[in-house]
Amino acid sequence: MRGIRELFFALLLVGPMGMVNAITKGINFFGFETDTKVVHMLWCQPLEWHIQKIAETGFNSIRMPVSEDFIMSDWNTEYPKDGVINPTFPQYGMKSIEILDEIFRLTAEKNISIIFDIHRLYDSQQSPKPFIDYTIYTFVRFMDAWVKLLQRYQSQPNLLGVDVFNEYQSDNWQDWKNLAEITINHIENTIPDRFQYYVEGSRWGGDLSGANKYPLQLAPHIMPRVFYSIHKYHFSDSNFQWNQAGLNQSWDFSFGFLKDRVMVGEWGYISSDRWQSQWAAWFVDYLRDRGVTNTYFWSWNFDSGDTQGVVMENCQDLNSEKIRLLHQLWA
Repeated sequence: MRGIRELFFALLLVGPMGMVNAITKGINFFGFETDTKVVHMLWCQPLEWHIQKIAETGFNSIRMPVSEDFIMSDWNTEYPKDGVINPTFPQYGMKSIEILDEIFRLTAEKNISIIFDIHRLYDSQQSPKPFIDYTIYTFVRFMDAWVKLLQRYQSQPNLLGVDVFNEYQSDNWQDWKNLAEITINHIENTIPDRFQYYVEGSRWGGDLSGANKYPLQLAPHIMPRVFYSIHKYHFSDSNFQWNQAGLNQSWDFSFGFLKDRVMVGEWGYISSDRWQSQWAAWFVDYLRDRGVTNTYFWSWNFDSGDTQGVVMENCQDLNSEKIRLLHQLWA
């Protein structure tokens, strides 16, 4: 299996005309973390269309949000919510887990990698974070969920990594650092030497400043596969509206100092909003200037209330402004 994985990731590094391309050109494709129990927009286009368009746009990796509820459900009886898949599409009638299996098959054919993200505990709402030890949502159950999911897909060569937990809400970096280290060690003890790991910031994923003084500490054979992940949006930068210098200083403080050890796990914007478009352009300028090359855009889905999507609401066209900006970043 190691040879298959190495071959796959060697292919990921080859761009047009055989040029080496080590940039992660990622996109978030959400839905498995919600009560639909499947990626969204299968009501308007089949899965094959989405994966083909993702590849044609230039994305080479997908961040796949899931919920702990979905992972710990009975996969033999779990089906997508009624009405979320067009009955004329091939995915209609399939179990949720079978559609996730199909995503791996289709993305592997396009040399697209996948990272998993436990985005929520509940599948019905944004849940309190981190864990609720007086309910079933304990830290132990969370770690068991990771093992269950990864054991199913560890042999898939295009499964790249683990985004440990989405948007830890507290500002206590040391507590979050400890939880992340325990989770990574737990996965490594069960499935060693297999995955890359991504540890987001505290304060809803938007602050990695704690890593300056208290960096992650894991075994030497694990650390080269561990990266930090930052989430940034215009609304988290509201104190610096129309202030590029202030934004740059804020970004330097919260994640820029990590340089090649950080990737952007989420960023996005509504292109029809003038301030948001300016924020996004400045953010791309900053990433290019600081050499932060690996990103996952939010989102492919048009039904994101915060950002809308790369796919337009007609579920046919793609947002040309966002694609131009992404290609500017990838250049």
